[in-house]
Formats: sequence, structure tokens, C-alpha cells
Amino acid sequence: MALDSYLVSRMCNWANWATRGADGGIGYPKRSAFTNNMPCGSGTDYSLEVNEGAIEIDACMSALSVSRLDLFTVVYMHYRRSDIKLEDKLQQIGCCKRTYYVKIDLAHNLILGFLNDLACDIELPK
Repeated sequence: MALDSYLVSRMCNWANWATRGADGGIGYPKRSAFTNNMPCGSGTDYSLEVNEGAIEIDACMSALSVSRLDLFTVVYMHYRRSDIKLEDKLQQIGCCKRTYYVKIDLAHNLILGFLNDLACDIELPK
């Protein structure tokens, strides 16, 4: 199966979201808690920005880490570790380039299945 551009887009969105979270960017509003009662000079009401699409993918990645750690590792390296060259990723994972992309494809299929489960209110593996 060729890479599904819809899923790749969602995975890239998740990777950016999760990477920002690694440096403290997840879950923090634009204003700190102690300033919530202070009037806002612009008249704009600030609210917490929630990236529901990234949260869904994150839940799917958690399920993947439980059900198929080998595929989770490959997907994590592929989307979250853009600072590492492909050759180094292949060496760390211990597979050839063809196997790497087959594993990404398998993981994409599982993630799409997990997304379907979420849409049907079926609990994901924990």
C-alpha cells in the first residue's frame, strides 16, 4: 500500500505536536493560571488550544506501543526523529530500507484501524 497522504499529514501533525510537548508546549494556555482573572487588554478571550487530531494519533501510537513495539519504534523514528539520517535510523532499528518502509506501511494500517476503533467508541489497547 502506498503511503496514505491523509494519514501522513495527520502523523506529521502529531509529530510536531508531540515534539512541542517534549519542550513543554502541550497543554499550556496562552496565559498563565494566575492571570486568568485579570482583564485582557485586547478584549480577546483566551482559551486552551486543543489539537484533537494529534491527541487521537497519540492514543493510536500508545496502542501501537502496547500491541506492536517494533512498529511503534519504526514509526517514532520516522516521524519524530527527523534529526537522524535514514541510514542511521536503519542501523539503530536493525533492518534494511525495504523492511523499514514495509514496517511503516504495516503501522499505518494498524493506526488507521485504531482510528476506526476510536470513531466507533471501541477502547484501544492499553
